[in-house]
Amino acid sequence: MNDSDTAKTLLNLRAEVDAIDLQILDLLKSRMALAKKMGVLKKSKGSPLRDTVRENEILRRLAHENIQREPRLPENDLKTLYVQIMHICLKSQE
Repeated sequence: MNDSDTAKTLLNLRAEVDAIDLQILDLLKSRMALAKKMGVLKKSKGSPLRDTVRENEILRRLAHENIQREPRLPENDLKTLYVQIMHICLKSQE
């Protein structure tokens, strides 16, 4: 593969990454919109916004799914990512 082919391949791969990034962004925005709706419901019932039992269930489910699928993400990285996602969604409920 010459330098021109390598550059084209790299550009194509970057375009695919960019497209996936947009999908991830859209999914995160959808998740946050649902979290906001849940926050409204929780507030109307007088329930606490944070549910650590549910958070732990999510982390356990995702860890299990990660093990079942290849390629696997590093477990600590997956947990760190989802703790941050849940934190952002929780803030959106306030």
